[in-house]
Parts: sequence; C-alpha cells; structure tokens
Amino acid sequence: MRVTRLRQAVVVDPDRDATLLKWQQEFGLGAAFADPGVGDFGLHNWVVPAGDTFLEVVAPNRDNTTAGRYMERHGGPAGYMVIFQVESIIGARAHLATEQCRTVWNGDFDGISGTHLHPADIGGAIVSVDEPMPPGGWPWGGSKWTENMCTDVVSGLAGVTMASVDPEGLAATWSRLLNLSVDNGSATLPDNSVVSFVSSAEVGGRSGLVGIDLRATDRAAVGRSVVISNTTFRLV
Repeated sequence: MRVTRLRQAVVVDPDRDATLLKWQQEFGLGAAFADPGVGDFGLHNWVVPAGDTFLEVVAPNRDNTTAGRYMERHGGPAGYMVIFQVESIIGARAHLATEQCRTVWNGDFDGISGTHLHPADIGGAIVSVDEPMPPGGWPWGGSKWTENMCTDVVSGLAGVTMASVDPEGLAATWSRLLNLSVDNGSATLPDNSVVSFVSSAEVGGRSGLVGIDLRATDRAAVGRSVVISNTTFRLV
C-alpha cells in the first residue's frame, strides 16, 4: 500500500445544487460533472475540479441509503468521504486483506479501479483507495474535467481534518490501514497534502471529516475560511 495523493474530498448534503453554487462562488470553481454511477448507491452528485483534485457533493435520491443514515447520525449535512490515490490497487487490496480490513465496494473500470474500506474498520469517514490509469487521469470527474478546471482562486486540495473523541486511536488505525506515517497528529502525503487528526472537543463535539483545506492561488487569501455543508473549508 502506497498512498500518493489526496485526490477527492466529499460532503453529503440534500441540496447538492446549493453546495455546488457556494463552492463556485467562494472558490471560483468551474463546471461540474454529474456521475450516473453513484445512482447505484441511491445518490446523485456533482464533482467539480479544484486543480487536478476534486470536490464532490452527494445527496440521497431515495430512502434508506448509507448517505442518508450518515446524515441522520451527524444531524444533517456533513463531511462524508475521502478518496486517496494509490500507486497500485493490487498492492492496496493485498495490504488491506493482510490487515483484515473489510471492504464494502470494489470496482474496476476503464481508466480507474477503486476500493471502499468498511467504515466500521477504518473509522472517521468513508475512505476509498483508487488507482487511475494513467496516474494523472480521474474518470470520476468526467471526460471534460480538464476543460472545466478553474484555478484563479484555488489550485487544489491541501488536506483534510478528521475529528474523533479518540484522535490518537483514529490516527493509529488510519496509519495502519493506509500505511501512513503519523507524527504529532498529522500525516503528510507525497503530494504535500496533510491528513490531520483532532479531538472532537476542539470542534464543538463533531466527529468525522470536519475540515477540507484548499491551496490558495492568491497568497492574500490564505487563512480565509467558510463553512459549507457543516464542513470548514480553509484556504492555505
């Protein structure tokens, strides 16, 4: 298992259109792609490029979905999922099997393969490990994502913040299952994005994916933050 990049961060919000509009207004993002494949999970979505990384909002479009139950547990819209790019999906799957981590979905398609870890085993959020082929591709963003890329305000994902009543325990689990090196509550990936683990007490008792950092194109914007879908987006 070798995680190489933080490639996509996902929120769940019943009003997917309003969430997308806020992202476009706040971060200058371009046109989005609706992936019909998420219909298999009882969802509809928007995926929008932030540089060559991505933000996604999913919303249930039928009853009794995993995403709907997730919102019930979290009291409404929330950070939902983190997708990491891996060097080899074959190696990643072998590592997860060795660590006795269950998976809830495996998909192999033209241009990309992915695996969703069982939320009860990884903790904190739904986590997927994906290998695009070639490495710079990303079919989840649609065939025209490079044309829809707008980087006047932000140039990509810079990190995610995970909150837990036991941040050390969550960090240890993510370190083991994703083969991350965690030091002083954070892990830095090869693309210099950072996965941070904080106490729920620091964020008003919330848990899970509570923060998403974006790289600011304009250094004057560094430090600005906005809450969208009960998730704190920060420009760094």
